Amino acid sequence: MKPEVERLATRLMGWKCLASDTHTTYWIDFKGNDVALGSWNPYEKIADAMMLAEKIGGFFIKHYATNNPDYQSWECRSDDWGHRAMAKTASEAISRVALSWLEAKEGAEIQTDGREAA
Repeated sequence: MKPEVERLATRLMGWKCLASDTHTTYWIDFKGNDVALGSWNPYEKIADAMMLAEKIGGFFIKHYATNNPDYQSWECRSDDWGHRAMAKTASEAISRVALSWLEAKEGAEIQTDGREAA
């Protein structure tokens, strides 16, 4: 599992890793309910990325198409913090914005209370 995926699951989604092996991670929410069984990966799966988008609130996504599939891209922006990312897939663009949003939020918490964010 990529460190970015684990950080988004634990810090943004608020999940806890119940168990993990090389192919599968089992996530539970704060009530102990299974929330994402299997290979949750918002960088590769649009349904998983949409969970992040719902968590951060408003967002904008746009597809830039060309005649050459190697030069297509997706742009994603968050409404509240103004974060922006470009990527080859919509799920990766959303995940990058969510991670940037999370880092800014945690940085703001560090600055306002003088200690590291939880």
